[in-house]
Amino acid sequence: PDEPATRLVIVPMEFTHSARSTNSSALHWAQSCLEHRGTANRTYKNALIFLAADDKRARELDDAVRSFLAWQYVKDNADGLGLGGQQTRQAQSRMSKADGVVADRLTDSFIWAMAADQPPGAATYALETFNTGGTTDDLIARTGKRMADKSQLSFTRSCTLISMDLTGPLAAAWEPGHISIGALYGYYATYPYLARLRDRDALIEGLLTVYGDTTWQINGFAFAVGYDETTDEYLDIHLPTDEATPQLADSTLIVEPKRALRQREADIEKISGSGGQGGGTAGGRTGPTGPGTGRPGQGGTSGDDPLPSRTTRYFASTTLDGDFPARDFSTIQQEILANLSLVPGTSVDVRIEISASNPDGFTDSTIRTVRENAATLGFDQSEFEVE
Repeated sequence: PDEPATRLVIVPMEFTHSARSTNSSALHWAQSCLEHRGTANRTYKNALIFLAADDKRARELDDAVRSFLAWQYVKDNADGLGLGGQQTRQAQSRMSKADGVVADRLTDSFIWAMAADQPPGAATYALETFNTGGTTDDLIARTGKRMADKSQLSFTRSCTLISMDLTGPLAAAWEPGHISIGALYGYYATYPYLARLRDRDALIEGLLTVYGDTTWQINGFAFAVGYDETTDEYLDIHLPTDEATPQLADSTLIVEPKRALRQREADIEKISGSGGQGGGTAGGRTGPTGPGTGRPGQGGTSGDDPLPSRTTRYFASTTLDGDFPARDFSTIQQEILANLSLVPGTSVDVRIEISASNPDGFTDSTIRTVRENAATLGFDQSEFEVE
C-alpha cells in the first residue's frame, strides 16, 4: 500500500545484495517498488525501508529450507514410506533440527537494509544500503535500531528540528506562515531529503515538545484550529505558553511565531475593546503628570499636551565564558533576544566580538584554520596581531 507510515518491506529472496554492490538485483527490485505501486506512481517514497538477503548467505538459507522441507515430507508421509516408529522419530528430530538452522540462517541472511536518501544539494534521491547484522533474532527491531542509529529513522523529532525543516527545505510551503499537520506529515513521508518518521505519532510527539521550550518564538511555532483568508485571521490560536495543550489533528495549523503573537494581541484588543466601551464624557481630560510632583497635573487641552516619549532603542554588552560561550549565548537568546522579538516591528542586531591571546603565540595551523573558517563564515573583520 502507498501510505505515509513507515513500513519494512522484505525483499523476495530471489533478489539479493552483496557488500559494495551498486547494481544488485535487490537494489533494482527496491527501486522499482519505490517508483511504482502497480501501474501508478508511488507518492510516499520516504515511507519505505527494504530488507534484503545477502547473496552468499541466501544460498545457505535456501539449502537449509530445502533440508527442512525434505524432512517434513518424510515425517508427514511416514506410513506411506513404510517407516517404523524409530525412523519416524528420527525424521521428527531431523526436521526440528533443520527448523532451528533455518531460523538462524534467516537472521544471518537478511542483513541489508535499503532506503531512499537525498543529501543536501543532490538533484534526486538514491538508494542507500546499511548492514543491520547482529545477534538478535528480531529482524524488525534490529533493522529499526540500526536505521535509527544511522539517522535514517526517527521515532520522534524535536520542535527545533521541525522548525528548521519548515524554514529550510520546506520554506516554500511555509511561506504563507502556516501549514496543516496533515500536509507536513505528508511531506515527511514523500520527500527523501526530509527525516523519515516512524509514524504520525512521531510527528505529534515532536510538535508537542514546543510546550515548555523557552525559545519557541525563535525555534518553534504555535497552533491554530483554522484560518480565515478573507480577514487574514487565525481561529482559536494556541501559544506554547498557554496552560492548555490543544488536541492536534491533521487539520490543525502550525503557525509561524510572529503571526501567532500578532493574532493573540489582536484577540486581546478585541476583548478589551468590547469590554471597555463606557459612558465617559466628551469634555476635557486630565492633563499630563506634573514634573517632579508625582501627582496628576492640571487639566488642559489636547493642543497643550506634550508628545509622550517612546523608548525605541536598546543596547547591551556582556562577556561570555570563553570555555562555554554557547551556553551563555543560549541563555542570552532565551532571556533577552526572545523577549525583544516579542514586540512586533522589532529589529534585533547581534554582533560578536572575539578577543583571544596566547603568550606562546598561535601555531601556523591554528592561524590558517581560523582565517579560513572566518572567511567562510563571512566575518566582517578577522585579524591576528604580531608582537
